[in-house]
Amino acid sequence: MGNIVKTNDGAFDKNAKVNVEGMLIPEFRLLYARDKKVDKKILIKLSGGMGDNICAEPAIRYAINHFKGNTFSITGEHLELFQHLDAKFYDFDKNPLPDDEGYLTFDTFDQDGSFNYNWLVPPFIHCVDYASLKMFRCQLPMADRCVQLHPKEKAESYDVVIHPGKTWPSRTAPKEFWDQIIFMLRKKGVGVTLIGQDIPHDQQPRGTVAVDASDCLDLRNKLDVMQTVGVLQAAKVVLTNDSSPLHMAASGQAWIGFLSTARHPEIITHYRNGGEFGWRMKNFASGGVWESFDMCPNASTLRMDLCRRSDMAKWLPEPKTMASWALEKLCGT
Repeated sequence: MGNIVKTNDGAFDKNAKVNVEGMLIPEFRLLYARDKKVDKKILIKLSGGMGDNICAEPAIRYAINHFKGNTFSITGEHLELFQHLDAKFYDFDKNPLPDDEGYLTFDTFDQDGSFNYNWLVPPFIHCVDYASLKMFRCQLPMADRCVQLHPKEKAESYDVVIHPGKTWPSRTAPKEFWDQIIFMLRKKGVGVTLIGQDIPHDQQPRGTVAVDASDCLDLRNKLDVMQTVGVLQAAKVVLTNDSSPLHMAASGQAWIGFLSTARHPEIITHYRNGGEFGWRMKNFASGGVWESFDMCPNASTLRMDLCRRSDMAKWLPEPKTMASWALEKLCGT
């Protein structure tokens, strides 16, 4: 992109010309593919985190089922999430795409600072709607917005599955909070299963809080992605503060109690049970960073990932509140 605001002497130029890569413009990308006679070969490039990939599943599935006369290929990470779809798969490492020029391409996500981020900003758009708007400039029918994931093996039944996520400061609840919930559930004889995976990250390592796992089934760092999906689908109740387990669990029937302290809760609440918004889902946070978001374009940028400890303490519910809710839903299942 060229200089869009300044003249040679540094003054603001309201008539400045902008140079934009043609492939960033949907109409140009389509004409380019038609010129090369590859417009019926659709390539979907997965990007963003695992949660972003999961939330793109409905849009990808809808395209494969409804865009007739096309073939589909998918490239990126976490391709196991999409094996139930009729597409060719190209892993970044094991089976890389030989040439992406021979396709009509669509990306599922844009990073902050990119050209298309100027038009669609993920933190302010519903997690599933964002992917369909980003790729195809449309929203899906309600029933088609439900996430579908298909583990190869059916897991056994689990009472309460907890993911005590350790991620951004604005999403991480302290050890004492989770320990009290676990203690209350175990005191009632409820089976508690812990899940999570330690993932190295350049800026902020991801993993789980070091909770007291005594008398729990501790499956942390023991499951792959689809095994984790299987456990969450087999759970009666899921408690989490992180988005990826929430998105995975939304593909099943579990009651989902979550803490939305970074993004607005309605943006990560799912369509489930044939398109019912928020079916069997409840946010227990009393606030979050999202309360301070000013979506006016002239507002200063806020860090979604940061908060003060005092703010987090204010946003969290009493552990008894979540534990009692889990017990109530467990008895009703």
